[in-house]
Amino acid sequence: MATRPTHAEIHLDRLRHNLRCVRTLVGDHVAIMAIVKANAYGHGGVLCAQTFVEEGVEWLGVALPEEGVALRKAGIDTPILCLGGFWAGQEGLVLDFGLTPAISRVEQLDRLDAAAASRKITAAIHLKFDTGMGRLGLPLQTADAVFARLASCRHLEPSGLMTHIASADMPECDAFTRTQIAAFDDLVALAEMRGIRPPLLHLANGASLHAFPEARGNLVRPGAILYGLRRDILSPAGPELDVRPVMRFVTSIVHIKTV
Repeated sequence: MATRPTHAEIHLDRLRHNLRCVRTLVGDHVAIMAIVKANAYGHGGVLCAQTFVEEGVEWLGVALPEEGVALRKAGIDTPILCLGGFWAGQEGLVLDFGLTPAISRVEQLDRLDAAAASRKITAAIHLKFDTGMGRLGLPLQTADAVFARLASCRHLEPSGLMTHIASADMPECDAFTRTQIAAFDDLVALAEMRGIRPPLLHLANGASLHAFPEARGNLVRPGAILYGLRRDILSPAGPELDVRPVMRFVTSIVHIKTV
């Protein structure tokens, strides 16, 4: 029996619609970093990135430098942030393909600074601090030491300061979310006291940009909501957001039998 294999259909009109929903929610004064990590959550990294660029996103976000390289080789020149930073030995890859790493470990500063110095360039970085997520990020208590270390890195430019909100989709965790936001605000103030004023301040993923307007900073990082995912993403306490599933699975019935 000949059958049509299961396949996925990607609806780019819905992808564009979802991005426009986010743009309307956050306003034109807040830049958008569309997250296309993990092959755009299985939707096709290059295809989705190209669509987002056509729609005018200011940044793209990937997990690994290799993902950023794939986008560059596809002709995409939009700024790309590597959310997971880079492994030791990937400094040249990051610099040669014009990627911006999120720095979560102090030793990454020295490695990237040395690689940039050898190329006689200045490399942009985003400093990522852990305000309570417990995942990647520099410990808050080391902020002063990190800023001092950065001052000695003559070939690095801190163009962003960031953190990640852990539980914005859960109203029962609102107090904890506000604690994270307050910690980030204190971090920004400390950075300014030390003469570090990154132009981009960002802490909001899809859940937090939806439920906490005060967390939007001047750049937001929507991920799963761009692809129409809602459960465990959007807080029931937030405003209605008309995001639509971008992927549809199609198959054929192989056999029906009464037993």
